[in-house]
Amino acid sequence: MPVTELAFSSNGNWLATASNKSVFRSGDYDPTVRLWDLTRTDPASGSMVLRCHEGQVGAVAFSSDGKRLVTVGGGSAGRAAWTGRSVYGI
Repeated sequence: MPVTELAFSSNGNWLATASNKSVFRSGDYDPTVRLWDLTRTDPASGSMVLRCHEGQVGAVAFSSDGKRLVTVGGGSAGRAAWTGRSVYGI
């Protein structure tokens, strides 16, 4: 899946990515957000998958203090706010 949405935390330690492109033109979307720990030697080894949306994820953004991640996507959970403690231990 191509990355179409991304956001860096204010301290540069975290990267959130999402894709709002359909899978192989099937009309199915990837409803997940991936959170990458950029402090690791291999960020992919510690990536987390956040599942909340039923359809495509249209936007990701960190709060200015970097302690919250907000995602906007399709389905009944149109928006989701992820706190640092619940997702990445801040």
